[in-house]
Amino acid sequence: MDHNHQVGLPFRPVAHHGPPRHQWSLQLRQVPARGLERIRELKPESVVISNAERSYRAFPGVGADYDKEWSAGLSALLDGLPKGTKPVIIGDNPSWPQSPNACVSQHLGDPDTCAVKRTDSFSAPLQGMERDAMSSRGGSFVDTVDLLCATDSCPAVYRSVLMSRDGNHVTTPAARALAAPIAAALR
Repeated sequence: MDHNHQVGLPFRPVAHHGPPRHQWSLQLRQVPARGLERIRELKPESVVISNAERSYRAFPGVGADYDKEWSAGLSALLDGLPKGTKPVIIGDNPSWPQSPNACVSQHLGDPDTCAVKRTDSFSAPLQGMERDAMSSRGGSFVDTVDLLCATDSCPAVYRSVLMSRDGNHVTTPAARALAAPIAAALR
């Protein structure tokens, strides 16, 4: 029987001060532990891990030790998986500083104007950390930046397909382009 469960929170509880941005932000310290407990109960063959790291980095009160905390949280998660469970990380997708939709609508004749520099579209230190964690634990890393970007830039439109719907989330057609590499990583 297949079991599909999702826990959509950071690897590590993120310090958050002030009024909650989301209703679940009050539970940041409790939910990851419960999710890991459930994974241990199910003992799956593989666990797919994906986070929007830049979203958590923007929380108020996040300090200078963020990268170190992220790494510690990822290590704790991976070390807490049941023996024999293969971890697969889907790397953070490229992001744009603003919605590419608005830019493309203003530059219909030249949507390449709306591309973002590849180096500005993701966190290289985070990806390096995730790659290292996977290689040291026999897991797989799916590099969505490699799959969705060219060598120097990440286009807002590729082969007539809008790549991002809001600057942070890929469109359905762009997500379909990731299906085969993700399936291969699960094997």
